[in-house]
Amino acid sequence: MNDLSAGELDLLDASHRDVLAALGSDTTPQGRTLLSAWRAARRSTADGPGNLWQAALMVELLRRGENVAARQLGTRRPASWLPSWAAGPPLNLGLQHIYQLDHLIAATTVVSVDGRQVGLCFDQDGVVHTIDMLEGTVQARQMSDGEQDYYRDATFADLDGQQIIAAVTEQQALVWATATGDLLTATDPDDIPRPAGHLTSVAVGHVAGTGVALAGTREGYLLLWSIPDGQRIAKFNDGHSCYVSSIAISPDGPPIAVTGSGGEAATVCFWDLATRQQIGQPRPTANISQVGWTRLADQPHAVTIDERGLLQLWLPHQPEPVASHPTGVVSVGGLACTVVEERPVAVLSSGGRVRLLDLLTGLPTGDTMTDFTQDAEQVAVSPPNTSTRSIIAVQGWSTEGRVNILDLRPAPTGAAPAADGDVSSGSKAPVYLDADIVTVAGRQVIAVIGDDATLRLHDVSDGQQSGPPLTVSAMRTPYGVRLRCLTLGNRPVGISATPGPFTAVYLDDGSHLPLPDQGPQRAALAGLACDASGPTKIVVLSDQWGSMITWDLQTMRMLGHRPSKKPRSNACLAVTAVEGRTTILSASRKGKLRRWETDLTAHSAPIAAHNGPITAINTLDIDGRPTAVTVGDDGLTSSWDLQSGKRHGPKLRHPAPVNALLATTFGGIPATITACKDRTLRIWNLLDGKILDTIPTPRPVKRIFATADNNLVLLDPEGLTCLGNSQSA
Repeated sequence: MNDLSAGELDLLDASHRDVLAALGSDTTPQGRTLLSAWRAARRSTADGPGNLWQAALMVELLRRGENVAARQLGTRRPASWLPSWAAGPPLNLGLQHIYQLDHLIAATTVVSVDGRQVGLCFDQDGVVHTIDMLEGTVQARQMSDGEQDYYRDATFADLDGQQIIAAVTEQQALVWATATGDLLTATDPDDIPRPAGHLTSVAVGHVAGTGVALAGTREGYLLLWSIPDGQRIAKFNDGHSCYVSSIAISPDGPPIAVTGSGGEAATVCFWDLATRQQIGQPRPTANISQVGWTRLADQPHAVTIDERGLLQLWLPHQPEPVASHPTGVVSVGGLACTVVEERPVAVLSSGGRVRLLDLLTGLPTGDTMTDFTQDAEQVAVSPPNTSTRSIIAVQGWSTEGRVNILDLRPAPTGAAPAADGDVSSGSKAPVYLDADIVTVAGRQVIAVIGDDATLRLHDVSDGQQSGPPLTVSAMRTPYGVRLRCLTLGNRPVGISATPGPFTAVYLDDGSHLPLPDQGPQRAALAGLACDASGPTKIVVLSDQWGSMITWDLQTMRMLGHRPSKKPRSNACLAVTAVEGRTTILSASRKGKLRRWETDLTAHSAPIAAHNGPITAINTLDIDGRPTAVTVGDDGLTSSWDLQSGKRHGPKLRHPAPVNALLATTFGGIPATITACKDRTLRIWNLLDGKILDTIPTPRPVKRIFATADNNLVLLDPEGLTCLGNSQSA
C-alpha cells in the first residue's frame, strides 16, 4: 500500500481507454491491483451517472487493501460522505470483465488487433460478437448468407493472414471472413453420405498451402473440404464407430489431425491430411471430451481429455500415451493450449472454474472462478506474444451468452496457486444475502449471513471480520434468506430464517438456542422480524403465500399462526410497541399496512399506504409517538402515526422504485435514508420532506445501517461498504 504519485493518481482517476492501456503496462503487484480495481469500478458504473466513478473506484481500492490510494483519491475530490472501508467475500481478482451476449455461444477465441486484445464469440444464430478486451465494448456482426438452422459447432482460425470462422449445421459447413462477414465457402449438403449422419464438429488447417475444413459426423465419419472452392477432397469412415466429439489440426509441422469420439467404443485417431491416411489409433479408456495440440521437446504432441478428467499426451505414431495427468476435474467443457513463462500449459474449463495445468509436470498452476451459474463450456487464451495475457470463458448451454474475461496469472512453476486473497482455490466465495447491526462484547458489528449457511461478524470501525464464521443451519436454497439480530438476556442473538427452518445463534460464542418443533410447514420465506424490547421477546415470519407465524423466544411457545393464500402478502414485517403493546406490522402486495397483536389477531384497520407493493418497513418515535416509515415500488416514502393511523409529514418522492430504507434520528432530526434503483442514497428530513444529502452508490443497496459514530454501512450484492461522514468527523 504505497503512496501514488500525482501522475499515477491522474491515470487512476480517469475513465478512458488510454488510462487502462497505461495501467496494463505496469506489471508490479500494486499495478495489477490498481488495474483490477479500475476495471471493476468501470463495470459497476458503466450504466450509471457520472458521479458514481469516484465512489466506485474508492470502494474497489478498499476491497483490495489499497487504503492509501483510496484516501488519496478522496482527498482530491472531498465530499460529505466517502467510503472509509469495504469488506465482503474473497475477491476474484482474476475476473476482468463480464458480458451477457444473450445468445448461445458455439465458439470463442482471442486475437490481437492493432496491438490490443480482442475476444471473438460466434453464436448459434451466426453472429460474431467482437469484444474489445481493453475498452470493454462489444460489437455484433451477422455473418452473411447464414443458414436458418442453428450451428452445432464452430471454430475460429487464422487463414493466410485473414481471421475466419468455420461452422457446421447438420448438413453443411460454412466459412466466413470474420472482419467483413463475407461468406467464403458453403459446402454442398450432398457431400455428406447418408450413413454418416449429421455433422457434429469442425476444425480448420492447411494442406499443401490450401486452407481446409475437417468435419466429424454423428456416425464417426470425417469429411475434408477445400476452403477456396468448397469441394470435398477426402472422406474417412474407418476410424470411429460413433459420433466425433472433437477435432484439432496441428498448427505447425505436417498437417496431422487428432480426432476423438465417445459412445460405446471411445477412440482417438490420427490422420495425415496430406496423404489422406490414418496413421494411428490409440485406445483411450473413456469417452473423449476435448482434443488439442501442444509442443513438447520441439515436437507436436496431441492433448486429449476424457470424461473422467484424465489429460493425456500423445505422439501420432505411438499407441501408448507419452504422459497421463489426472486434472482433478470432470466434465471438461473447453481446452486451450498455450505457453506461459516458456512452459506449455493447458487451460481447462470445468464446472464454474478455469484451471491451468503445467503439461510438463501435470501440476495445477492456477485456478480461477467464473461468475457462471452453469458450466464453463468454451475457453480460449490470448497469444503468447501479447503483454497482458487473458482467458476468455463462455458459459455453456445457455442462451444468456455469459462471457468472462479472466486474467492469466499463474503461480510459480510446479506450485499450487498463491494464496493472495482472491478466489483461486476452486471453491466459490460465499454471497452475502442479508445483514443486521448488533453489539457483541461491547463493539458494534454487522452480522452477515452468506449462501454457505454461515454468519460472519464485521467490526463497524474497520470492516475486519471478528472471529471465524458461525454455522447457522442447513440451507435448502439461497433464495428468501433473512437475518435479524437482537439482545436476549444481555446476549446478542442472530435469528436467521430460510425456506427451511429458522435458527437462533448466540453471536458471542456461536452456540444455538434450543428451538422446539416449528409448527406448520412454511412455503418459501418472505419476511422476518424480531424484537426483545418489550415484555414479549418475539419473532415473526411470513411465507410467499402470506401466511404468518409468531414465537415467544423466551418460552419457545408458538403465539399465533395465520394461514393465507394471497401471494406476496405480508412480505415485509416489523415489530414495535404501540400504547405499551407489542405490535406486528406487515405490508400487503396492494400497498396496505396492517397492524397485528402478537397472536396475529387484527389490531386495527389497515392503512392504505402505497399504490403497489411495499418494499420495506422501519419504525421510530417522533415526538414520543410510534411511527412507521414505509417505501414502495411506487417510488414513495411515507410515515404513519401508528396510534391514529394517519400520515405523518409529507410524501417523499423518488424517480424510481425504492429498495432499501433506514428510519433513524440524524443530527437530532427524525430522518429516513432511502436507496433507490437510480443508485442514489438520499437522506430526508421526515418533518418537512427536504433532502438533507444525496450519496451516489456504485451498486444496488439491499440494507442500510447507521453506526454509533454516525457513519453508514451499506449491504450490496458485493459485500459491505462503510460511508464516513466527514461533517461529523
